Amino acid sequence: MDNKITPIEKMVKEGLVQNFRKVFDTDLTITNTSNKRELVARRAQGRALKYPFAFAELNSVSLPTQGAYRSQSLLRRGIVGQATSDNLGTFKLSMIPMDSTYQILYITNDFSQAEKFGKTWLMAAVGGFLKFSILYGVADVGISLELDRQVSFPQRDAAPNAPEEYEVTANLIINGYASHDALMNQQAATTVEATVYATNESEKALMQADSPGTVEVFKFTRGWPQGSGPLTS
Repeated sequence: MDNKITPIEKMVKEGLVQNFRKVFDTDLTITNTSNKRELVARRAQGRALKYPFAFAELNSVSLPTQGAYRSQSLLRRGIVGQATSDNLGTFKLSMIPMDSTYQILYITNDFSQAEKFGKTWLMAAVGGFLKFSILYGVADVGISLELDRQVSFPQRDAAPNAPEEYEVTANLIINGYASHDALMNQQAATTVEATVYATNESEKALMQADSPGTVEVFKFTRGWPQGSGPLTS
């Protein structure tokens, strides 16, 4: 098996794009280019622009202010990835929590659409509509988002003969994760036997009726997934 895996932060971005489309019925492009409209125009390939469209620009990344021990523990211990071909080992995924701050720019040629986006944004901020989870290894990793409780409608001076456009801006923070793309091997026990000692005759009788003296206390029962990725709700 290849000991590489898609970094979880890339899956977080994919989950944001998928859920944004689901909630706002608008395609979201994550880019820090200064020529955002030119990017849309190139994609249109000479056809008329299809409104609305939206961009997410990364402003900063940081460690959460709370839970320093959790960050160290996740990096050192990691989480279980996939099993080796003989099911006697696993691949460990090392990761850290990471907050990513984005500015969202929504562009439309219909002001009523801009107002609707603002209303839906506030509802999403209260209702948590943009949250999602990611299947990473064998773990379902929850991704929460903090949306601004305010949206802005900045005025834009349009060039002569340019189409009438309206912008809406707001910020959000993704409470996500970052990870190595390399997997580390570790041993995984499939069955562990433990000797059990009785402290009195009644316990001894119960143990003898149930087992000859050893008890299986741990065993893999969950099948290993074929892949990982965002699981939008």
